[in-house]
Amino acid sequence: MKLSFITTFYNSSDYISECLNSVQEISSQYNIEHILVNDGSTDKSLEIVSNPKLKNIMILGKDHIGRGPALNLGFENATGDYICILDSDDIINPKWIDLFFKNYMEYDHISVFFGQIASNLEIFKFYEPPSQIYESVLNPIKLLFYNPICHSGTILRRCSVAKINGYSTSIKSQFDWDLWLRLSFINENFISIDYLAAFKRLHLNQSFESRNHFFYTIRGAVLQLKATMNSKPIYFLPVMIFAIIRIIWSFFPRKLRTSRLLDMLR
Repeated sequence: MKLSFITTFYNSSDYISECLNSVQEISSQYNIEHILVNDGSTDKSLEIVSNPKLKNIMILGKDHIGRGPALNLGFENATGDYICILDSDDIINPKWIDLFFKNYMEYDHISVFFGQIASNLEIFKFYEPPSQIYESVLNPIKLLFYNPICHSGTILRRCSVAKINGYSTSIKSQFDWDLWLRLSFINENFISIDYLAAFKRLHLNQSFESRNHFFYTIRGAVLQLKATMNSKPIYFLPVMIFAIIRIIWSFFPRKLRTSRLLDMLR
C-alpha cells in the first residue's frame, strides 16, 4: 500500500520547511511520496522544496492556477492508494501515519480517515498518544451544519475521490468542506479517530482568519444551503438557521472565533 501526501504552496517560505521535515520524519519502512504543487510562488518557496536532500518528493506546477486546480494537479499525479492532504503551513504527526499504516486494512469500508488537530505548537510537540484509541463513524448530516474535518492530516481513499472527479474548480474557498459533502452524497464513509493527526497553524494570511473572513463565511453558508437542497431538503430550515448564526459569529473578535470549543461556528 502506498500513501501520497499532497501539499500545494503559494509564497510559503516562512513555514514550508517544517511541513517538509515532518513528512521526512515518517518511518522509511512505509511506501510514501510527497507531491508538492507550486501555485505560482514568487518567494523562496520553490528553492526550499528543491533541496536535493529531500526524499520521495515530486515538484509540479509553475503558474498561479488557484487552490482547487492545484490540488487536482497533485491528485492526478499521485500514485498512492491513499492521499493525505497537508497544507504548506502545517505539520503532520508521523505517529498518525504509523497508526494508519498499521490499521488501514481493518477499514475497507471507510474512505475518509481524520483525527484531532492541535493549533498550539507546544501541545503538538509534547503530545502523548492515549492508552486507548477511540473511533466513531461520522454522521454525514453533521456535514450539512458545519465542517468537523480539518483538511491537513486527513487521509482519503484515492478511488473514492476519483469517483467525484476531485476538488471543485468552481468555488473560491472551503474546498475541503465541498469535497466532504460530495463524498457523503455518494454514501462514502468517514471515520473519526481519537488521535492527534497534525498541527494546524492559525495566522492572518488564511482566508478564514483574514479581513475577508465575513465573505469566507458567506461562501460557506451558500455551500451548505445548496448541499442541503440537493441532498436533504428536509433539513433546510435548521441548516439555514445555523448558517445565519455562523454569519453573525463572523463579526465576533478573532480570539473568540478561533476557540476550539466553538469550532463548528468557524
